[in-house]
Amino acid sequence: MIEVLSGMDVENVQREGENIHTSSESVVLNHEDAAARAIIERSFLPHQKGPKREYSSLGHRLEIPILQKWIEKSSSLGISVRGAYSTGLAAKQGEEYAKDSIDFILLVDDGGVLQAWGFEAKGHVTAVTAAQEEQNLINSIYPHRRIPENEVFDFVLDPGERFQLLHHAYVYDLEAVVIAIGDSQSEILRSAVVDFSAGLKFHYGNVLRKLKDIALSWAYPENPLPPNRVLDIPQNVMQLASTIPTINGEETLQGTLNLWYAMSVLPKPIPSLIRIIPSIYAFWNVVKGGSDTKTKLMDSCLIQIPKQYMNTESVAVTRCLMLVMVCNLRLMQVFTAKSNIDFYPSLLHYRQAASQRMTFHMSLLKSATIFRHVLKHNNSTHGSNTMIFQSPTAAGQQIRRRTNRRAIVDGVIPTKMTFGAVLSEPTPKRLAFNLSRNKANDEQEIMNNKCMGIPIKDYPPKNRALCDYCRKHTTSWYCAGCKHRLED
Repeated sequence: MIEVLSGMDVENVQREGENIHTSSESVVLNHEDAAARAIIERSFLPHQKGPKREYSSLGHRLEIPILQKWIEKSSSLGISVRGAYSTGLAAKQGEEYAKDSIDFILLVDDGGVLQAWGFEAKGHVTAVTAAQEEQNLINSIYPHRRIPENEVFDFVLDPGERFQLLHHAYVYDLEAVVIAIGDSQSEILRSAVVDFSAGLKFHYGNVLRKLKDIALSWAYPENPLPPNRVLDIPQNVMQLASTIPTINGEETLQGTLNLWYAMSVLPKPIPSLIRIIPSIYAFWNVVKGGSDTKTKLMDSCLIQIPKQYMNTESVAVTRCLMLVMVCNLRLMQVFTAKSNIDFYPSLLHYRQAASQRMTFHMSLLKSATIFRHVLKHNNSTHGSNTMIFQSPTAAGQQIRRRTNRRAIVDGVIPTKMTFGAVLSEPTPKRLAFNLSRNKANDEQEIMNNKCMGIPIKDYPPKNRALCDYCRKHTTSWYCAGCKHRLED
């Protein structure tokens, strides 16, 4: 069905009962199972790595520049773009199985009539796609035009992109969708405004509805499940999932689909997924004092202390001063807010408005202006030579304090060993010899008798010492308690 709609020859469409090769084995599937497997496999795509991830990230960064360049060229088509808006994942009203994520929604003045259009930006950044687009540009007489739906096969050669435009138009019920193709520098190579009729969107909706009934009827029950009920996945779907390596087991499929269903029945619109955090993190964010927010503000405007005056006290004092300035910022944001607090529909709106109205940097500049004004006033009142604050060492010479720093060995500060014996003399090299001949002192005797066995290896390894027991083989291991050399 999908191949026929994309413009492929009907004879090339796979017949029912033919073999479908999977990554694990060759199985025979009917049309219903084949459609279900294709949808589930697309729902568990592998994580992109390497060049593919870089190209995908670059394509997302080029969306806004491509939109801006296309708006500049849109006047040649006799239209005027009044606004552009970004949306998240949306579902068609009344048909939640039809979901879509479009790049932008445009408000367009088309001959005096305001309409909502879709916009899809394509960044052809790889060498292969850029070369293909250059060839298409050579064969195209008018690189920027407006075409009806029956000419989209000649302009948009990729079947996936054709279905993407049609899907945008159906889910959002748009009259037209723009596709703009740009290069790695966001220069527009080709663009087209595709007009879609109500009839085509109606028939496409019937196709989606039949696909849902065939492959996903169990995922969209007519009556919502009661609370604490899990979604029943048919056994044939579980068997199909075992042939898809990216799912990573039936448990992953069961947990992921139930999480998806639990989110799908929540009141709409659902907030951004970036705001969903583990419950233990949410509890911590409620009970803590917002110290991480203060740290972020202070780190954006650090006080640079001269190196010769930097010690623990100076760093602590400057940090305390910055904490006072953060409190001052919050007070400025409170006193500059609307007198009627109900003006803000939510706490999030209030915080966003406060951040736009007064930033931490702006509050520091304003505080500096106030301090200078107060200082000038005090100088004019008490004289320029009068000291308002006098430190205890102002009368004498300023004493510089240096922080004692221990020498670092191999990146580690040495500390006193507490888990082994401590001798009043250097560790004896002939400890076993002294013990065997009763020449060891009292501390060595105690150390040997109370040893519990703490094996440690020399670093860097050195195999020059003989084992204290066999006296034949060299070893780099020894006991930290009794200091005996141990064979590997």
